[in-house]
Amino acid sequence: MIKFINSHFHKIIVFGVVLQLLISLITYHPDVRAFVLASKFISAGEITSFYDHVSKLPANDSTKQIYHDDIFIYPPLGYLYSSIVYLPFSSFTASFTDRFLLNDNVFLKSQAFSPLLLIYKLPSLIGSWLTLWLIMKLFQSKERARLAGVLWILSPTTLLVSSAMGQSDTLVVFFILLAFYLYKNEKLSWSNVALGLSALVKPIALVVIPILAIDSYKKDGPKLAFKNVVIGFGTYLLGIAPYLHSPAFKMYALDATHTNKSIQA
Repeated sequence: MIKFINSHFHKIIVFGVVLQLLISLITYHPDVRAFVLASKFISAGEITSFYDHVSKLPANDSTKQIYHDDIFIYPPLGYLYSSIVYLPFSSFTASFTDRFLLNDNVFLKSQAFSPLLLIYKLPSLIGSWLTLWLIMKLFQSKERARLAGVLWILSPTTLLVSSAMGQSDTLVVFFILLAFYLYKNEKLSWSNVALGLSALVKPIALVVIPILAIDSYKKDGPKLAFKNVVIGFGTYLLGIAPYLHSPAFKMYALDATHTNKSIQA
């Protein structure tokens, strides 16, 4: 198997990417709407206030009736990242996006292939490709690196999350792997920055910060271990600080962050 992968590695990766794109074009999951809706608000200038947009709408507003006040339940980085990825396409997708956000049946009634679906899932796809690139750098053995890369790109979980659902979990994985890569190369502070950034997408990475701190304590002593814990949690706290004025963020994203959402990654 390893010999086959080594001989056909680039072809397998191209096949995996093409498969991702094909699945993205023909599948739809409603969870992607939260990222599209947040991107619409953020691109209109609501960078730190988009969490509250729906809650401020009148009760009879069609957007409020569809999405409710708790539509945005994750930390801000995933929404901000998606809005940046969507930005180059906004000029020619705006009209369709408005219709889609009010009635996602437009995909069910349209042609079998929809380029708009690919655009909406592009943030997650990019996250999966960045993760693939990083996986290749984690292993000293070329054979193991290629095996891990193939297992990642063809994993049913990767295909489901990145291509079918368009979720931000691929970015979470990228930052966590980046943290381990930096830690492996003795860049401890930057490793914890990466974990803080991962937690700003989904907070599961907060669990990893103390784990690395324990290992750092054994190797480098309590002072450096404590410093790195402060850097990791500090990165996360700095990221959420601009949103602490938001009632909706505190009620639906921050509270969820510290309870059941911590295990959803």
